[in-house]
Amino acid sequence: MSIINNKKMPESKGLSPHEFAHRWMKDLRARPDMSIKVGGFCPRHHKKKEGKKMYCPFCGSEISDDSTFCPMCGQSINSPDVNVRKEEKESKKATGTMHWVLVLITVVLLLVTMIGIGTALYLHFRDSSEKISQEIKKDDLKKEVKKEKAEEETKDEEDLKEDVLQEEDESSDLEDEFWIDEDTKADYSENLDPDLYESYDSKITDFKFYYPVDLYNEVSVDEDPDLVSYGENCQTITFEGSDGSQLIFSLTSRTDALSIENMTENVYNIESKGLVEPEKIVKSSEGDHGKAILTGWDSSAHNSAIYDMTKIEAGYVLQMKVIFPDYTSEKDRLEKAYVTECLYRMCGFSDSSQQVRSWDEFMEEN
Repeated sequence: MSIINNKKMPESKGLSPHEFAHRWMKDLRARPDMSIKVGGFCPRHHKKKEGKKMYCPFCGSEISDDSTFCPMCGQSINSPDVNVRKEEKESKKATGTMHWVLVLITVVLLLVTMIGIGTALYLHFRDSSEKISQEIKKDDLKKEVKKEKAEEETKDEEDLKEDVLQEEDESSDLEDEFWIDEDTKADYSENLDPDLYESYDSKITDFKFYYPVDLYNEVSVDEDPDLVSYGENCQTITFEGSDGSQLIFSLTSRTDALSIENMTENVYNIESKGLVEPEKIVKSSEGDHGKAILTGWDSSAHNSAIYDMTKIEAGYVLQMKVIFPDYTSEKDRLEKAYVTECLYRMCGFSDSSQQVRSWDEFMEEN
């Protein structure tokens, strides 16, 4: 036994078998693991590409491409933990990628949502702005229309005032022309002297007359060529008194083709229809003219008495109407009758051959 135990083994280098076995086991532990593991490689059958750098998966230190252990941390490069860590790293990388994809999708969705909301708000405010703008335009248009209407009304008022002033001026001029005083009070007892009457002459045919200047307080002249009952108006002069009395002289250019006789009949019929209880005084036609004179009342209430005289010529119709309020007494009736007689006898187209009488002469016969 001792001989065998003391026998030298090859490559023992003078070591005893016991020392050799101990050394051999120590070297065995220091040698690399040459077995093929799942996820590993066999150095004998697989060679790594040269020139490619390798790094420790545990500490990140640079190692040679044929290293099986990390010289820095001592971890085995081909251990199962490496594959697990690689899988974890790849899983983390995939998770990180997915995370950023989700973040990107979320950002895109947020951007799309914000753009949609912004677009909706823009369209809403644009529509609201357009509506407000339209309402403002409508309000401005209404204000402009009201302003124009107000201006027109103001202009109409100014025109009316101007017309009134013009009429007042014309009336004043007429009053001056006809010697009429607007403050005159109708008093027939103050107009019984024909010498105080004023005269008017139109210079057209026989259209001239006298009138009691102290009986009336207003006068108007109408020379507009309007169509009236017997043709076209040439001139109508109207005197008015404070008691409602009127004295109307009118000159009309005939537009009919009737004869003097037929026109006289026509005039008489028209004038009599305008009176209540008409009384004929004259209805005649001779030669180149005709005449119709009648009296009556303006209504069944006998509010006003009317004396109506009309002369018919070949080219003109001349008329005088005397309108008095109803008589208040016998003296009032006589005074009005005398004034009417003076107007008739002093009228240029009455063709009266009788001279004007004085009041006393009139009263002697009445």
